[in-house]
Amino acid sequence: MKITELIDSIAIVSPRGYMLVRDLIDSEILSIRNKVIWKAIYPSGYEYVKFGDNSWTPQKVKDHRLTFNIINPKIDFELKASILLLLECGEVEGGSPLKWSTVLGKVSYLSRLARYLSGKEVDSFRSLESFSDMKLRNYAFGFFHAPIDLNGFGISSTTIPFRKMLDTLVSQGLISDHVKDIFMEEKDKRDSEVNHKSLSYPVIPTNVAKKLISESSKAINDAEKILPKFEEVNDRYIIAISELKTTALSNQDNIGNVIAMMWGKRKNNWTEQFKPMLEVLENLRRHVLVQVLLFTGMRKEEALALENNCALYNVKSGKNYYSVRSILTKTDESSVYLDWVANKDLYRAINILVRLNDCFKKRASMLLTKRRHNLRDVHILKLEWGLRQNNLFSFAVSSTSVSFNYVVDMKNTMLSLSKYKILLDENDIAQLDKLGCNFISTGGNNRGVPYKVGDTFYFTPHKFRHTFAWFIVANRLGDLDDIKYQFKHLTEAMTLIYTKRALDSLEELSAIIDAFEETCNNDLINELVELGNSGQLSGGGGERIVKNLSNMAIDFTEITNELTEITPLRQAHFESIEEYIFFLKKNFGSMRGLPHGLCTKGAGCKIKNAPDPSGCVYCENYVVSRRHLPHWRFVQSELKMRLDNAQQLPQHEQKFYDALIVSWTDNLNVANQVLFDIEKLPEEKLA
Repeated sequence: MKITELIDSIAIVSPRGYMLVRDLIDSEILSIRNKVIWKAIYPSGYEYVKFGDNSWTPQKVKDHRLTFNIINPKIDFELKASILLLLECGEVEGGSPLKWSTVLGKVSYLSRLARYLSGKEVDSFRSLESFSDMKLRNYAFGFFHAPIDLNGFGISSTTIPFRKMLDTLVSQGLISDHVKDIFMEEKDKRDSEVNHKSLSYPVIPTNVAKKLISESSKAINDAEKILPKFEEVNDRYIIAISELKTTALSNQDNIGNVIAMMWGKRKNNWTEQFKPMLEVLENLRRHVLVQVLLFTGMRKEEALALENNCALYNVKSGKNYYSVRSILTKTDESSVYLDWVANKDLYRAINILVRLNDCFKKRASMLLTKRRHNLRDVHILKLEWGLRQNNLFSFAVSSTSVSFNYVVDMKNTMLSLSKYKILLDENDIAQLDKLGCNFISTGGNNRGVPYKVGDTFYFTPHKFRHTFAWFIVANRLGDLDDIKYQFKHLTEAMTLIYTKRALDSLEELSAIIDAFEETCNNDLINELVELGNSGQLSGGGGERIVKNLSNMAIDFTEITNELTEITPLRQAHFESIEEYIFFLKKNFGSMRGLPHGLCTKGAGCKIKNAPDPSGCVYCENYVVSRRHLPHWRFVQSELKMRLDNAQQLPQHEQKFYDALIVSWTDNLNVANQVLFDIEKLPEEKLA
C-alpha cells in the first residue's frame, strides 16, 4: 500500500478543507497495523517503519524516534493518524507538511495525554465528548497535576504549545472546542495555583562565560599541543594494520573487535601508545561545541549538524573575516547554507578538531581500501556512511578503533554540558537578578528555583543562544569590557541577524535580542533618572537630565513634517518622576554604550567610531557617571605619556608632531575637565 492510499484510508477532507481522522472500527485499525509508511535509511541498511510500530524511526538519521507506548488500540490509532497527517499533509488539504522536529514536540504531550487517558479507561479522544463536564474536568485536573513519570503534564511553561496541540486535535475532528476549552480552563487554574509565570530568557552570567571560555580554551590548547604526536602515532598505526597478513572474515559486530582479531596473537602495544593522549582528545569535541554555541548564537541542532569544512576565512580590504557555515532547515524541509559570523579563536578551535577527525577518516579509508576483505557488509556500510556524512562532532575518539555517532546528541557523554562545574559568586547572582533570570531551570522540579552563592551553574544549549543575544545588547551598551576581545565580531553578527531574519533561526534570535534591548533600555533609563535625581551625572546629556529633574520640565524642538521644518523651542512639564521616565522611554529609543560614557542618541548619532571621545563630552546626548571613571583616568594617563614622550624629542624633531601635540593637549584638557566633573559627583548607589 502506498502512503497516499494509507492516508485515504485513515482520513477524509472536511468541507472547509481540514484533514479529518476517520472513525475506524477495530477490524479496520487492525488491517493497517502492518502497512509500511516509509523506509528509513540507516548506516547498517534500511529499516521499514510500519503504522502499528510502537515507535517510528525517522527517514533522516539525525532525528529522534517518535515513541508512543499506548496500550489502547483505538486511541493509539488516533494519535498515529494525527501525527502521520501532520507529517505528510499538514492540517489542511494541500497544506505544508510539518517538520519532524516540530511534530516531535507535539508528540511528547499528545502521547502523554493519550497514555494518561488510556490508563483511565478512556478508549479514544472522540469519546471525551460523551462525558459530563465534571468528569472531563476530573480528567483534565488529574493530567495537569500528575508528574511526567505517571504520564502527566508535569511542571512546564508550555501553555501556548499545549493550546496549539489541542487546536490540532480539534481541526482533525478528534475533540470538540468544548473539550478543548475545559482542558484549557483547568490548565489556567493549575498555573495560577503554582504561581505560574512566564520566565524571562535565562542567560549565562558574564563572569561564568569568562570562566567557561578560559576552561574550554585551555583544553583546546592542550589538545593542539599533543595532536602532532597523535597524528604521527596514528599514521604508523594505519600502516601497521594495512600490512597485516590475514584474510579471515570476522563475525564480530564491533569494528574494534574486528581490528583486534586481525592482530591475532601478534604483539600489539598500540593501545598503550595512544592511551596517554586520549583523555585530552576525548573532551575536545565538547569544548569546541561550547565555543560554537557561545560565539555564534546558532541553535544546538544547527551546531551539531556542522560539517568538517564549516570553518571559513577570507580577507576583505585588508581585514580578516571568520565564519562558520551551517545548514538551516526551513519549514518545508528544504535546506539553506548560512555563514555565521565568528572569531579567530573559534576558527582555530574547529580546525584543531578537524585535524583530529582526519586521523579517524584515515583509519576508516584504510579499512575500506586495504582491509575490506576482513569486514562484513554491515561494517562497510557504517564506515562509508560516516565518511559520507562528514559531521564535525560524529567522530568517536578511540585508541585503535574507528566509529561514528549516528545521532549526534548532547546527551552523549563526551558532549554533555554537565561536565562543566562552575560555581556562582555574589556578582553572578546579582547579574542574574538584574536580568530577571535567577532560576536554575524553566522546567522540571527546579523550575523557578533561584540560585544561591556557591551553586553550580546549570548549562543548557539554549542558554548559550540567549547569552549571545544578551552580549550583542551589552556590547552596544559598553558592558562587555572583561571579555570583549573574544566578541569583536558582535556588530557584524547583529548585521547578519537583521539582514537574514527571514530565516526561522535568525528570526527567533532577533526576537530575543529585541526583548533584551527593551529590558536593558528600561533599566538603564531608570538608573539614569535615579543618578540624575541625586546629581550623579555629568556630560552635556547628564547635566541636561539633572536640570530636567530639578525643574520637572524639558526643552525640545519637534520636526513637523517630511520637509524637516522645526518648531520653535517648546517645553514639556511633568507632574512626577514616573511621568518623566515614561517620556524618556518613549523618546530615547535604543541607547549606545561607549567605554567612556553613554550616548542617548543611539543609532542616530552622527559621530561614530571617533578616534577619541573628546568630541562627545559637551554633546547634549552624552551622559557620564562614576562608572566611567576608570576609562577617563586611562585616557588622561595615556595623553600625558604621549606629551611627555614628545617633549623629550630633540627640538628639530618636535615640529613634525606639532599637529598631534595640539590635539593631545586639547584632549588632555577635556579629560581633565571630565575627571574634575566626575570626581565631584556624589558617590553612586548603582554600579
